[in-house]
Amino acid sequence: MSNQFVSPVTLVTIVIGAIIAYFYLRFMWGALVKSVRTRNDPDDGPGDRYHHSLIGAVISVIVSIASIAIYGAGPLFLYWGPILALLAAVAVAYALRDEVNT
Repeated sequence: MSNQFVSPVTLVTIVIGAIIAYFYLRFMWGALVKSVRTRNDPDDGPGDRYHHSLIGAVISVIVSIASIAIYGAGPLFLYWGPILALLAAVAVAYALRDEVNT
């Protein structure tokens, strides 16, 4: 029996998740500060593009279904779900970064 508290793959996932969480929270805070600061300003910016959000939501539902179903193909696919969760957080952080920088 191993004396390791967590596996190396789990440790790498935790470290990557912590890095993603840092940027996620940083950009979320920046977007919130910007929205509070500009809440009374007229909205002369580009129009909202919600159709991209709908496409992203549909893709995420399909990929979520596939990630649950794929586990039956083998134990290696157990890591697919956490990888998708990390990638989803990266996508949201990217969108928040775009909001803060524009």
